[in-house]
Amino acid sequence: FLDYGINSMPTFNADGQAPEDKRLSSNVHASMGLMPGWSLGFSMTNLIQESGNDNSIGGNLSDAGREAFRLDSKFRFVNKEKAKIGMFTGLNFNSIDNNPYLGNNPGPSFHLGAFYERYSSKAMRWAANLGYRLRNAGDANAGAVLGPIENQIFYSFALNYDHSSWDTQFIGELYGSSPTNSPINQTDRDLSNLE
Repeated sequence: FLDYGINSMPTFNADGQAPEDKRLSSNVHASMGLMPGWSLGFSMTNLIQESGNDNSIGGNLSDAGREAFRLDSKFRFVNKEKAKIGMFTGLNFNSIDNNPYLGNNPGPSFHLGAFYERYSSKAMRWAANLGYRLRNAGDANAGAVLGPIENQIFYSFALNYDHSSWDTQFIGELYGSSPTNSPINQTDRDLSNLE
């Protein structure tokens, strides 16, 4: 699928000016079941185009291309009619140079988490995830005003409503993360997020 964002990149010192950046990226996801309850997959994010102005000092990507490649695996060890419990893990390979959140020459990041899924009714189900990410960050970029973030705790909550008469599902998700260290942060941005 495709993502199109406006003013999505961080602004470090805007001086009252909006960054006015625009970016178009693609996401490819694939997964395959290896056996009942166990799946293996991958995802890849690519920047297609980015544009912006110079009214602010902010984050930007100078070239199009691959941003990240990730391998994922999920194992479900409780699979009842109304409840499911399992674990998930993944390995992420960053392709962005001079990423202030990861530092210089970072290694791959690894995450491990658990999930719980519950069917409240035939039409409604909800799920919650909690995990820990080992980011394997590099040294801070020269002159950086932000990062690198070493490790993170991440969490999410989702609702799914199946409107069968419309043959449509409505999905909402709340997700966030918090760093476990205190990285460089000379900005007005909070490095914990919830969106």
